[in-house]
Amino acid sequence: MKKILFISTYGISLYDSNLDVPFGGAEIQFYMLSNKLKKKGYSVFIFTGDFGQENFTTKEGVNVIKTFKLKGIFNKLFAPFKLFKSLYKLQPSFIFCRANGMELGVAGFYRFFFKVNLIYMGAHDFDSTGEHFKGLVGAFFKFGLAKSDLITAQNSFQKDNFSKFFPGKKIILFNNLFEMRLPSKSTRDYILWVGRADVKKRPEIFLDVVKKFPEEKFMMIMPKSSNEKYYYSIRKEALSLNNLQFVERVNFSKIQKYFDKSKLFLCTSSSEGFPNTYIQSGISSTPIVSLSLDPNFVFRDYSIGFNAKGSWSLFLDKIYLLLNDSLLWEKYSKNAYTYVRNNHDVEEGISILEDELLK
Repeated sequence: MKKILFISTYGISLYDSNLDVPFGGAEIQFYMLSNKLKKKGYSVFIFTGDFGQENFTTKEGVNVIKTFKLKGIFNKLFAPFKLFKSLYKLQPSFIFCRANGMELGVAGFYRFFFKVNLIYMGAHDFDSTGEHFKGLVGAFFKFGLAKSDLITAQNSFQKDNFSKFFPGKKIILFNNLFEMRLPSKSTRDYILWVGRADVKKRPEIFLDVVKKFPEEKFMMIMPKSSNEKYYYSIRKEALSLNNLQFVERVNFSKIQKYFDKSKLFLCTSSSEGFPNTYIQSGISSTPIVSLSLDPNFVFRDYSIGFNAKGSWSLFLDKIYLLLNDSLLWEKYSKNAYTYVRNNHDVEEGISILEDELLK
């Protein structure tokens, strides 16, 4: 049986809830894809970083393998060689990468010497603009993109940029995917914000919103990131606000219930690919108000909420409008669920992936 490998360096916490390793949307997507492909009968493997876990374990039929350590100059220097050695030992038929670091470059070198299909799945918009091509690691990343058999983009902006850098390369639009379910009927208790402590996600703007609506309850879920100083500064201010509940970490298997109970989801990010939180909001029939991001024009074309187009005053106005107009809220709630069900169902997405590559 052909082996399918996902390189998910920071994804270990999704397979071992006892570990507290921060992860993001890229790791969640590989978790979704790996589980679904395993259920369809494929032999699936995950390479993660070395965070002190067991060398090999199996989670719901997915084989999780520890590869290289990430901390310390010595470990970083030898990480590419350890990854290449792990690839050679496993000899996968398909390699999926989503990181913009050295992992894709190493996979590209492996593909250069051995028969394997290499797939890069775009995550952040900067992956496609050349911003992540700088320096030695950036050169590794660009080399891996050049050697990839297929590049998937989350939005048309990424697809156009990848095509400019790699003309003739097979590049397709491929949506982020989640398991679908019936619409939520939960009581709506608060306005929600979810994201890592990352300056691009601008959590401080969410705190400003909390101050503007003292009569409303808010929920903030913000795991730690590598920028601990930034995390603790945001956390300190969040804990000082009486109408805000701050939660550091929620197991991925339990995160959806927080969306179920939310009146609105607020996005304050300056740049992303396609936020998984938009999909999670739609699954819960929760309208979204975004300060800036409208990937694939989902607000314009599907009316899942509002995009304030960078305007602070318009952002506040749209939040107030949805909180006080129940008929409008109901309309956007239904639109959000319908959009996600029709465009981000993992069952249909897996079929596209199989048709494009695996068959």
